[in-house]
Amino acid sequence: MKPPCNLFYLENSQPDVKIRQYLPLTRLLDQLVRKKYYISQKNRFEDANEGKLPIQLTFHPLLANKLCDAKDDELLARQNEKGDKFKDLSHGYVSCWTKDTDENILMWKSYAPQAGVCICSTIYNFIASFDADSFLKYDTYCAPVAYRTLNFTDDAEDALFVKQPYYKDEREVRFLFSPKKQEEKADSKIWLPVNHAVMIHKAILSPDIPIPAANSIKACLSKFGIKAELSKIKLNTNK
Repeated sequence: MKPPCNLFYLENSQPDVKIRQYLPLTRLLDQLVRKKYYISQKNRFEDANEGKLPIQLTFHPLLANKLCDAKDDELLARQNEKGDKFKDLSHGYVSCWTKDTDENILMWKSYAPQAGVCICSTIYNFIASFDADSFLKYDTYCAPVAYRTLNFTDDAEDALFVKQPYYKDEREVRFLFSPKKQEEKADSKIWLPVNHAVMIHKAILSPDIPIPAANSIKACLSKFGIKAELSKIKLNTNK
C-alpha cells in the first residue's frame, strides 16, 4: 500500500512501524463520539521548549569585535530567516507517539495518569484512518525524534524533530500536520475526521484502573469497534 501523496517520511521512517500513544481515557472517548482525532498546535504545547525557537538556533558565534563585517551581517540575516520559518512551522499541528511497544510506567504517569489508555497502531494505519479530503489540506511529515543538542547550523525543520538527549527514553515518533493555507493556522487545535477502527489495533487500559471498572470500559470501547485489554503492569489499585 502506498502512503498518501502529501505524506513525507523523514529519516527512513517505515509505514509498518508499530507505534503507541498514551492519553487520558476521557480524550479517547470524546474522539470516538465525535469520530474525529484531536491534534494540538505545536506552539501551544505545555512544554515551553516546543513553542519557542530553541536558544541554540537563536545565537551564532560572531567575532568579538564592535562592528560586524558583511559576512556576520549575512549570518545574522540567515538566522533571522530561520527564526521566522521556525515560528511559521510551529503553527503546524503535532501528534506524538512512541515506538516503545512495551508498557512504560513513566509514560502512563506522564501522559495518561489514573484513568488513562494506550492506543496501539502503525504509522500507516494512523495515516490511513484519516478522511482523505481533510487530510489533503495538510502537508504531513513523519519522523522519529532525534535526541541530541541543537546548534546554530541546524535548519528550522530540524528543531521540529529534535529533543534534548534526556528525553530519549520516550522513543518518540512525531507527525507534523502543516496547513497548506495560511488562514488555517489560526486555531490552537484541530479535529480531523477519522475511522478509529482503522487507526487503533487495540487499546490498553491504565494499570491504575481497577479491574471491575476496566472490564466495563472494555465493553464500552467494543461498541466503537475498539478491542481493549487490561494492562500487564500490576498495581495495588488494579483489583
